[in-house]
Amino acid sequence: MDSAPGTVRVFAVNGERFELSDGDDPGATLLDFLRSRTRFTGPKLGCGCGACVVLLSTYDAAADEVSHAAAASCLTLAHGLHHRAVTTTEGLGSSRDGLHAVHARLGIRSNTLRA
Repeated sequence: MDSAPGTVRVFAVNGERFELSDGDDPGATLLDFLRSRTRFTGPKLGCGCGACVVLLSTYDAAADEVSHAAAASCLTLAHGLHHRAVTTTEGLGSSRDGLHAVHARLGIRSNTLRA
């Protein structure tokens, strides 16, 4: 990550572009950012239960591949997301727009989601 003064860090959350500048708190977690500066409040602070987990995606231009990893948003610094994509549970779909396969499977197991 480039740490030169005036650096703008650009990343996406569920396909929407966001920017952080040097004036933003460098210690802010992704969870703090999501819940205070976006409309995506699905990740919750639960410490150890997985309620804050998001999908982080990174594009490797040399290999022309995208890699994905689950990350605890309560432990991930927002300033470290430059050129990455974040997918929250809202980015997977909704009962109104159509459930993602992950949501549908969880609904079948727990019988709590309705299509």
